[in-house]
Amino acid sequence: MHEITVIGGGLTGLMTATALSFAMTPQPAAKIVLIDRAARDATPADERTTTIHAAGARMLNAMGVWDRLAKPPSPVMRVAVAEGTPPTGLEARRRPASDLSWQAGDAALGYVVANGDLQDALRA
Repeated sequence: MHEITVIGGGLTGLMTATALSFAMTPQPAAKIVLIDRAARDATPADERTTTIHAAGARMLNAMGVWDRLAKPPSPVMRVAVAEGTPPTGLEARRRPASDLSWQAGDAALGYVVANGDLQDALRA
């Protein structure tokens, strides 16, 4: 059996290892090894968040990761897009270049997930 080594235990490394493992089910074609420079329990909690596109959420759901999230992800239902540098003075009252909104019942564009929660779900 061949071995696949994934370097880095952050979100990208965990996601890569999880996706490779899922792609090889039900019969693994290779052993997957995840290497990280920091011990898992020595890593400080990651308080940041990640926005996941709806297609990424479907992929995480198919791999069983979505259901392992401790807290429900927050749906993205409104997006404001602005151009250039942040406005000041009178310019601050102008509307953004684009304002996209969804109505109740519409599918979310994406979801906001706590990084620590996503890491725990990927490790489970």
